[in-house]
Amino acid sequence: MHMGKKRWKRTYLREWRLHAKLTQAQAAEELGYADHTMLSKVERADEKYSQELLENAAELYGCTVFQLLYQRPEDEESPHAIIERLDDRQKKRAVPHLRAILDERS
Repeated sequence: MHMGKKRWKRTYLREWRLHAKLTQAQAAEELGYADHTMLSKVERADEKYSQELLENAAELYGCTVFQLLYQRPEDEESPHAIIERLDDRQKKRAVPHLRAILDERS
């Protein structure tokens, strides 16, 4: 049986790069890559990303690592985006409400 090339978890690196109005070549240079080939592979999920890449890209693109992994730039009102904007106290207050919503499914 022929095994295809491993695909990694999909991210929103490309979308956030475009949102930051950067070309692949510009972003690759800022992120310390010799050329854009490796960044292209990571954006397509053909190559594994590193924590260092995520942290540096988040800083460069003006977002969080969480957003790079789970949120499109235009999804500002998604549940993830709203929770991301809460401070720790607000998150703690939100948990019982979120659990109640989950319990409604039972």
